[in-house]
Amino acid sequence: MTPNDEPPFAQALVMTAEIFAEPLSEARIAGYFDALGDLELEAVLHGLARMRRESTFFPKPADIRAVSEGTPADQGEIAWGRFLHALEHVGTYRSVDFGDAVLHATIEAVFGGWVECWRLETKDLPYRHAEFLRTYRAMRARPTRSGHLAGQLELDNRARGFETHIPTPIALGEFPQRRIKQLTSRGEGSTGP
Repeated sequence: MTPNDEPPFAQALVMTAEIFAEPLSEARIAGYFDALGDLELEAVLHGLARMRRESTFFPKPADIRAVSEGTPADQGEIAWGRFLHALEHVGTYRSVDFGDAVLHATIEAVFGGWVECWRLETKDLPYRHAEFLRTYRAMRARPTRSGHLAGQLELDNRARGFETHIPTPIALGEFPQRRIKQLTSRGEGSTGP
């Protein structure tokens, strides 16, 4: 979230506190905002709305985070969707940076690196999908290095000593929130982007 997101966040948190007859101070609102600040506003608002509907207690920041981020299975499906989307729309020639060390580590473990992903065949998708989800879940529990996934152009130029001719990796950042909702609410994670 950004500082501009604080008013709508505070409004939703106050509404939630009212429902549960929970007192809220400005300091407590600021603490919640700080604890959840790395999440997208839309995801947090969705999490708070869900907590208002389904919870029997006023949520702690960890409760809101768990609902906002989804289950580990949801997160694996989102990562799979991001991977397929990048594979289809960027390809393996260019280096990529998903901004997600766990996703990078999973791609390296399952496929051997970004360049090797071009070998993925449609007939292998169900098996690779299951392997990807298992590995992603395991990688979430381990420390992972940050960085990017090298594409063919970077590997070739590095091998030839053309260090100055290595383009900046394509920053893929966050997956569009509308697609995340599709993946997690309708169970379409295995169908790709």
